[in-house]
Amino acid sequence: MATALAVQPKPWYDARWLSYILGATVFGLVMAFSASYPNASLGSKGVPGDAFHFFRMHALFVVVGMVMLALMAAPRPLFHGRVSAYTFIASLVGMIACIAYCLILHKHQRGAMQWLPLGPFRIQPSEFAKLFFVAYVAEKLSLGPVFGKTFMKVGYKIFLATAAFGILLFIQGDQGMAVLVILMVLGMCYLGGVHPKLIAAVLGIAAVGATIVAAMSTERTDRILSWIDPVGHIKTAGYHILTMLVATSRGWIGGLGLGTSPEKWNVMPEAHTDSIFCVIGSELGLLGMAGLLLLMVVIVRRAFQVANWSHDRVGYFLASGLGFMLAIQALINMAVATNMMPVTGLTLPYISYGGSSLISCLMAAGMIMSVYRHNPAVQEEE
Repeated sequence: MATALAVQPKPWYDARWLSYILGATVFGLVMAFSASYPNASLGSKGVPGDAFHFFRMHALFVVVGMVMLALMAAPRPLFHGRVSAYTFIASLVGMIACIAYCLILHKHQRGAMQWLPLGPFRIQPSEFAKLFFVAYVAEKLSLGPVFGKTFMKVGYKIFLATAAFGILLFIQGDQGMAVLVILMVLGMCYLGGVHPKLIAAVLGIAAVGATIVAAMSTERTDRILSWIDPVGHIKTAGYHILTMLVATSRGWIGGLGLGTSPEKWNVMPEAHTDSIFCVIGSELGLLGMAGLLLLMVVIVRRAFQVANWSHDRVGYFLASGLGFMLAIQALINMAVATNMMPVTGLTLPYISYGGSSLISCLMAAGMIMSVYRHNPAVQEEE
């Protein structure tokens, strides 16, 4: 009887984890409306005079994302691992479809080929690919060490998956996602036993490769030069950087007040997506930025707690990998907003407007909850 009770899964929700995710999502809903209503009311992006357009869309994405969270929390982590090869390949096919669609119909957006129309919506398959990529790598790492006798079924397959994903991201022009994927897989491989010196060597090679790739593209070179000297490149990418810095600096300690940032009125590009952290700094000040950073730290810490409690290797690597994903993506977005790295185009998890990004992050929360739910040891740890 005691054994039967021990293996009984907990309720599908982790109250603490769910409160963190709901808190971040509700805050994101508020800030997405604050950052988006100027452009919406001014009639940008084919939305004439509808200030609530992006808010309603974001609320719809939250509902869909919460349903997906519940669905992802239901199966065992082993199920996520077993189907990961199929879901990852399907998402790569979606990325290929994006490239074909953009090339055939000339639907490039500043050189990027990342979105595919789906009725009145647009989807970004790479957002879901990164999620299923983590599950795939987790399933492979659960089989044994990256190198040695298990290299052909672990290390080799992880390398092929990373290469395929990276090549498609390069073709799509999504450098930010490529950086995220490399850092994610290196973090997971480190937990899988790969020596830190090898991790450092791969990072060095990746940095050299990124430099060569940047030198091959005028747009990428301009982004780096604008990051170094935004004033000298104010007519190109430097304008985006300067408006982000001005918006952030306006807030000082306590902020100008919710809804009052002037830069979001057709001045700062992507105010409700890539640059939303700057709107938070402008309207809520350093206190608001620090509070959001603390919330992200709490979310990531909980993800790694759940990973450490896992009684199976798939669950451990799955929750850890998703923790890396959320942490690295948030740090990159915040680093871009404060000009600590060149502009990349990654959204802020749970905060930025964006259907594919928000839904994939909520799906990640559901997968982490799956690890929690199907782990009897959690009852003893908490």
